Parts: sequence; C-alpha cells; structure tokens
Amino acid sequence: IQIAFRDFKILDGITGSKWIGLDMFEKLFKTKAFLQAVRNTLLLNIYLILFSFPTSLLLGIMLNEVRNVYFKSAVQTITYLPHFLSWVIVYALFNNMLALNTGIVNRVLSLLGKEQIIFLTSVRHFRSILVVSDVWKNAGWNTIIILAGITAIDPTLYEAAVVDGANRLQRIRHVTLPGLRSTVVVLLILRV
Repeated sequence: IQIAFRDFKILDGITGSKWIGLDMFEKLFKTKAFLQAVRNTLLLNIYLILFSFPTSLLLGIMLNEVRNVYFKSAVQTITYLPHFLSWVIVYALFNNMLALNTGIVNRVLSLLGKEQIIFLTSVRHFRSILVVSDVWKNAGWNTIIILAGITAIDPTLYEAAVVDGANRLQRIRHVTLPGLRSTVVVLLILRV
C-alpha cells in the first residue's frame, strides 16, 4: 500500500523512497485518459455480464437436457478446455485467426470479395473481440457451475411437474430456473 504514496525507486526500497502522499492520485484523476479508462472498464464489464453470463446459463441448461451421455461429456470437455489456457495463449490464438493477411477470418473476407480488416487495432472491433474471447474461454467453467446447481435441485420437483402435465420448456421455466436462483446470484457476484 505504501508504494502508492511514494515516489518508488527499486534501488531505494519502499522505506527509502520519497513520500509524496496523494500526488500520483491527483495526476491520475486529472488526466483525460482516466475517465476514458473508467468508461471502458465499466462498458466492458457490462458487455461481459450481458453476453458471457447468459451464454453459460443457456449452455448449462441445454447440456442438462441432453440424454446422450457421450455427447454431453464431449461437449462439456470441449467447452471446459479453454478455461485452462492462459490469456497469453488465448491472445495468440485470436491474433493468428484475425491476422491481416494470414488470419482465417481475413482470408474468408477476401474470398467473399470484402476488404480485409485490421481487427486487433480497430477501436470498433476491440470490445467485440474481447467479449467473444472471454465467452469462449470462460463459458465451460461457468457451465460446470450451472450444471452443479442443477444437480442440487430436488428431482421430485421435476416428477411433480411431469405429473402436472408440464412439457420440457415449462419444467425449465418453473423448476430449473427458480432452482438455480442462488447459483446465478453467486455467479453474477463473482462476475461483477
């Protein structure tokens, strides 16, 4: 904490560096880039909550409804594997896919007669790329948590819904979603 209030020099150490108080914070708050950084951070978090979270919830519910165990396991594994990749590797993958002349996306654009786009330096495309990469990387992890929440729902509730004549969508709406309420709240809190 002290480093934030000192003119930190690595050779002088923490206690040997000059105390400057709130000077650095004052400089930070006066720059134009600070407000833009706060705005971008808030926008990106809102986008991630709006797109990443519902994707995981939908994928978890859909996987829960799949009865073929092998297919379900394969999809879980495929969607869960990107969670173990570091962000450096994820960036490298997206950099290769979106590269100007050699990336698969720009090659497809060229084949379609469209102009190639420099995606990774484009202000217009940056937020979308970040959200897509986050959804791809984290959807599997959140889906596992959603599936764990679904297994905690009492199976007799589903049986009662079937006896009452509820179809699959009605069971999802009236049993699964209310049963996932606490899991959804925890995931939203972690996301925020």
